[in-house]
Amino acid sequence: MKKLVTSLLLISNVVGLWAYDFVSDGLYYDIIDQEEHIVAVTYQTSYWANNYLGRTDVCIPSSVCYNDTCYSVTTIECCAFAGCRTLKSIVLSCGLERVKARAFNRCTNLRTIICETLEPPILEYPTFEGVKLTKVKLYVPEGYINGYKNILNHYDIPDREALEEGCISQEDYNELLIDYLGASQWQAFKQVLPIETLPIE
Repeated sequence: MKKLVTSLLLISNVVGLWAYDFVSDGLYYDIIDQEEHIVAVTYQTSYWANNYLGRTDVCIPSSVCYNDTCYSVTTIECCAFAGCRTLKSIVLSCGLERVKARAFNRCTNLRTIICETLEPPILEYPTFEGVKLTKVKLYVPEGYINGYKNILNHYDIPDREALEEGCISQEDYNELLIDYLGASQWQAFKQVLPIETLPIE
């Protein structure tokens, strides 16, 4: 009986390690809204396990199908690709809305991001810790480059004086600061180019 209980505990612990609901084309997905058919790209076991190590190119699709159901891909989860030092190129397809904190931390060899969305996805801060964004080429749809470069025009600068005078709560101030810092990451890219100029391989 003791051996049986121990075995069951071990099995439950192993099952608990899996952070995803299904896998497709080498990417792990978490169903975040079953009724609306929405998923997020996540990691396999744990965020410190370098789950995608060895991958050099990753394309986040706009949709994915599993068990006869098609899901919209709207999010990249926290730490999903963290530590993937082999990653050189990312494609963010239309429909992506949010990239959570530390999703691409320590992806030190990242050199190209192709973002097909007309509006910049929300970046939670920090998204690219340990990545030299000045060395990364960001390709976006032609005609929308200024939208990426000037994204901070749509965000309020957190007002420290308002916080000190009690006109805004600490919680609201922190939220504004995180949103502002997240958006500012788009302006860290110094090479923003139209997708149409991508080299043909």
